Order: sequence, then structure tokens, then C-alpha cells
Amino acid sequence: MNRTTSIFAALALAASSSLVFAGSAKKTTNSKPLPPLPTYPNQLPLPTSPVSQNAARTQAAAASNGVITAAQLAEAAPDWSSKYTLYVNCPTAPSDVDFTDIQDAVNHALLYTTIKVCPGTYEGGIVVPTSNIKIMGVGTHSGNEVIAGPTGPNPSDNSFGVLFTANNDVVENMTFTNLEFAVGTGLIFQTGYGQVKSSWFNEDTVGVFSLAGFKTGVKENHFVNNNYPVVSAAGVKEMIKGNIIEGDFLGDDDGILVLDSISTDIETNTVTGVQNGLDYQFFNSFSWVEGNHFNENVVGVSLANNNSGNYFQSNIANDNLEVGFAADATSGVQSQVNSGPNKFLKDQASGNGSYDFIDGTFPYAGGNPATNSKTANYYWGAKGKVASPASIF
Repeated sequence: MNRTTSIFAALALAASSSLVFAGSAKKTTNSKPLPPLPTYPNQLPLPTSPVSQNAARTQAAAASNGVITAAQLAEAAPDWSSKYTLYVNCPTAPSDVDFTDIQDAVNHALLYTTIKVCPGTYEGGIVVPTSNIKIMGVGTHSGNEVIAGPTGPNPSDNSFGVLFTANNDVVENMTFTNLEFAVGTGLIFQTGYGQVKSSWFNEDTVGVFSLAGFKTGVKENHFVNNNYPVVSAAGVKEMIKGNIIEGDFLGDDDGILVLDSISTDIETNTVTGVQNGLDYQFFNSFSWVEGNHFNENVVGVSLANNNSGNYFQSNIANDNLEVGFAADATSGVQSQVNSGPNKFLKDQASGNGSYDFIDGTFPYAGGNPATNSKTANYYWGAKGKVASPASIF
């Protein structure tokens, strides 16, 4: 099984393990089955779990601790003040640096090239193999620089917007829409230091997909009616910050899905209208989740399957159909594995259908400290009306 197929198998498992609570009219089921991903060029090796057995993750973790090659160091601080600029479909640009499609401009780009895209609709399936490339819509984003999915009765399997296979690449002020066939992903990062900001993702199966990324950033974007707006899989020190994520409950599964990642930073996002506002699945550790709003979903925050050492602080989960914060709730549809110890600091929940907080974990054996709630997790200053066990408060 190739890497991308394996990751989407994990996505399918995550979808199937979404929490379902008795007595609710709305279940966290996936109405849009996810087909296997195609094989992409230059894809990275298949990651394995646990984390210590994953060579790609070990290398990225070493880089995060200062063990970094000269070549990586040279790419770690791009200067966009700029060596080169190319244009796509810009009438006032010099003709020798203006191209009719984005892939053609990418093929001519050198290190530290900014590709300015003027209004138009452009074909997806763009592969960027060069480091330090910025693709940006011109001026203040108006939604007019669009990368769209294929149309017609036999759409291509390459239904992705842009795939980055190098380091330090940036996307800004672009729209990715109707990328639903096959993988159906707006933007894919397979390496380190990638950034996407101030962009729109509409009606895609997956909005942004970071595979084994190192310090990838997803910042201040707007996602509307995507099945999986943001997915971080096997990442190290990734930043997901200031995004607005909206769904309509029709196949909108997880607002932010994090799988097998280390030190993910998730801050000040607003997520509404999806099955799980934040879904932590499979061996996530040492993350910082702060100041997010997970309101009017089915479940606000869900943790399942060996998540430990994560901090959740000052998050709000209100008016969700079933639960505000859920940690391995026993009503999950698959066998749950203990998640803990994690720390919940001044998180607030109210107006949720079944529980504001529910924790189905169990204290660790051998004298490991349990909290006042007698679960594997710590709760300090949590505020809510209905909890299980009630001693969380």
C-alpha cells in the first residue's frame, strides 16, 4: 500500500470511529465515502506507528531539535522580497514572464520565485517540485483566482489543486473549489515549511492535506462545505491558526483532523456545522490547542486512540448537538484506546445536547496520578453544566 492510500485508510477509519451518542437524531457518519488516493509523483515513504518506528518522522524530529543539514538550513528562511517574479494571465505583465497557466509558470520558476496569478479559472493537478516558490493571487483576495476541479463525465484522477514536493513553498490569496473526484484535495504539502494563508476552499473533499510536514502553516483561510477542511497527518510542529471552517452537516466530517502528529499548534480557529470540530486520532502528542471556538457541530472536540501530553486551554465548545469535549467516550462505535494524560485548562462548554464534557478514559495503573475526575486526563478550571464523570468540575 502506498503512503497516500494508507493515510486515507486512516481517514476512513477516523470517519468510521466518530462518536455516536444514544438518543441523538444526528449521527457522525460519513455520507461521502472516500476512494483510494492515486499515486502522486515523488511521494514520501509510508509512515508507520508507533512514532519511534517512522524514519521520516524521526528525521523531521531531529531537524526540530537542531540536527539539520546545510541544505535544509539554506532553505529555512526564504526571502520573498524577491529575486524573481512570474505572472499568470496578467495583461499588464511583460510578455516574456507572463504565462497562460500556473503549471507552465511553475515549470519556469527558480528558487525564490513569486508567481502572481491574475483573475481566472485554472486547471488543477499542479505539481511544484521546486523550493521557495510562492503562488499568490494578485492584490487583496477577491475569490477571482480559482483553481478548480475537473469537469465532464470522466474526470481525471488527478483531482487535486496543487501538490508541493519541495520545501518553503507558499500559497496566498487563492481559491480551490469543486475538487471532489478521486482524492479531491485542494492543496497537498509533502515536505517542510509550507504555508497557505488567506485562501478559500469550497466544496472540496479535502481542503489542505499535510503529509509528514515539518512546520507547515495553515493560517487565516476560509473553508466552506469540505469533507475534511484541514488534515495534518504525521506532522511535526505544524501551525493551524485563525481559520474559519463552515459546514452544512452533509458529509462534512471533521473540521480539523490530526493523525499521528507531534507538537501541533492549533489556535484561534472557528469551526461550525461539521461532525467533529476537532478530531484527534492515533498517537498525537505534545500539542497546544488554545482559544478555538467549536460551536454548533455534532461534537466539539474528540480525542481517541492514544493521544497524550496535549494541552487544551481556553477553548469554547457550545451548542453542539451531542458533546462539547469528548475523550474516548465509551459510546464510540469502535473499541477505544486510552487517551491520556492530557490537560484541559479553563476550557468552557455549555448548551450541548448530551454532555458538556465526557471522559471515558481510565486512570493508569501503578500509581500514576489521576485528577479529581478519576480519569487519565487533568481538568483545571473547566466550566460546564453536564459532565461524565461529574467530578470533572
